[in-house]
Amino acid sequence: MSTPNRTIFRENGVKTCAELMLSAIKTADIVRKCMEEYGVSRSAVEKWMQLARPQVELRRKELEEIRKRETEAIVIESTRNLHISREAAEARLWAIFNGNMQDFFTRNNNLINLKDLPRELAGLLSSVEVDELYHGAAGNRYWVGQTKKIKLIDPLRAFELLGKMNGWLKGEGGTTINNFMIGYGKEVPV
Repeated sequence: MSTPNRTIFRENGVKTCAELMLSAIKTADIVRKCMEEYGVSRSAVEKWMQLARPQVELRRKELEEIRKRETEAIVIESTRNLHISREAAEARLWAIFNGNMQDFFTRNNNLINLKDLPRELAGLLSSVEVDELYHGAAGNRYWVGQTKKIKLIDPLRAFELLGKMNGWLKGEGGTTINNFMIGYGKEVPV
């Protein structure tokens, strides 16, 4: 049976190991440090680390919950500062869902200059890539043109988020949708 001093000694070692494990120190460094500090064998320190693991996992979960609450508080505060309302978010998602690739081109099928796009249209873009095309080799090459690739924000993802916000998805107890209008007035059964 262990003496009270040995039990206190082990409890301090387990506590030290838990603190070191939480601070993301390498295992070899934890073992070395505890061996030097407490004058015990490697196997004793490894046992302490095994005893400390449940405490470390519990503390990590607590810290993760704290970080999650802090992040949520920051998001809530930033939305208050930005004056974003639910209606504005829904309108933005609806605009993304109704985005039309034809709005980005002129009648001659040329892409409209990005600087000339209205803010609402430019907000539908996810990415734009411009590749320069050249003909020839080395010093004897000349510019031929450009290839422009545009990618819109995923409209189905926007509709899914809109559905979640309004409780339209099955099993969430919200209002059910029978039909909805898309694009050019075509009614689509759901």
